[in-house]
Amino acid sequence: MDASTNSLLAIVNNWLISNGAEPTRITPFWTGDARRGRAVRVEASRATGVIEILFFRHADGMWRVFPQEPLRPVMKYL
Repeated sequence: MDASTNSLLAIVNNWLISNGAEPTRITPFWTGDARRGRAVRVEASRATGVIEILFFRHADGMWRVFPQEPLRPVMKYL
């Protein structure tokens, strides 16, 4: 996936607007662990009600709907 299709705006347009929802609010969302990255909550209105989707920004710059795995301690051989 290239950067133009991974922008948060492109993802919101693809997932919500193309399915008849109208985004009403995008707010930063605190995950409670700074090591797990940034997150935003997107709220959208539809005829059937309100939809909320959380998007998490991963270390590789991609926005995904699941949080990044925490860094775990590793042992390396020299």
